[in-house]
Amino acid sequence: VRPSPPPPGKASIESVDTYIGELGALRMQVDREKADYVHEKFDLEKKLAIATSKLNSQEALGKSLTRRVRMLEFALRQERSSFVRTLRLRTQPFSLLNLDSEGETRN
Repeated sequence: VRPSPPPPGKASIESVDTYIGELGALRMQVDREKADYVHEKFDLEKKLAIATSKLNSQEALGKSLTRRVRMLEFALRQERSSFVRTLRLRTQPFSLLNLDSEGETRN
């Protein structure tokens, strides 16, 4: 709210002083609001930087965990394949030992 200037022609020293005082108070209020705005802007930028940092670290963690899961899945497939080969090798000699040259089972 802007202070009303003294009426022209009827300006006295007191009315001019009052007007200048009101303008000074208004200027102080504007400066205070500007300082509050700058402070709030700084706080919000700081919060944004922290949130961005957390987001980046969470994304990096997610990528790392995905990479680890894929590695473990690959290792599990390799281990299963090795286990199946081992089982085949264990069972195969027994079946070959029990067969004669014509492929019939011996007693």
